[in-house]
Amino acid sequence: MVLTFLLAAAPPLAAAPALKSDSELATAGYYRLSWQSNVAADFVLEEATNPTFSQATTLYQGPDTATLISGRSDGTYYYRIRNIQDDIETAWSNVTKVEVTHHPLSRAFMFFALGAIVFIATLIVVILGSKAHNQ
Repeated sequence: MVLTFLLAAAPPLAAAPALKSDSELATAGYYRLSWQSNVAADFVLEEATNPTFSQATTLYQGPDTATLISGRSDGTYYYRIRNIQDDIETAWSNVTKVEVTHHPLSRAFMFFALGAIVFIATLIVVILGSKAHNQ
């Protein structure tokens, strides 16, 4: 009887927010996490390098419903979020996994070399055009 009264008197807890990422494979150096909730509340976003969230770190706490993540090393990152409403924490959201794989350094050097070749070719055309115009 008392238990029924306590359960009936307690306000219903908000459902866990739904978390998603704009990319499961991030190669550009950044990605966006966003979440939806059925209530207006503050949120706590956690990041971990394993799906059990041992040694998780809090990345964000506040009312926003999205964040941009950057500066991560190559690896797999796991994220979860929950509502905090009047100091009552709801269940954790679904876990979202993002694999960070930066472009290889060899590709960066290749683009640098191609840019240098285009620059030198443009410089030669300008110099030769200038000499032909002056004659």
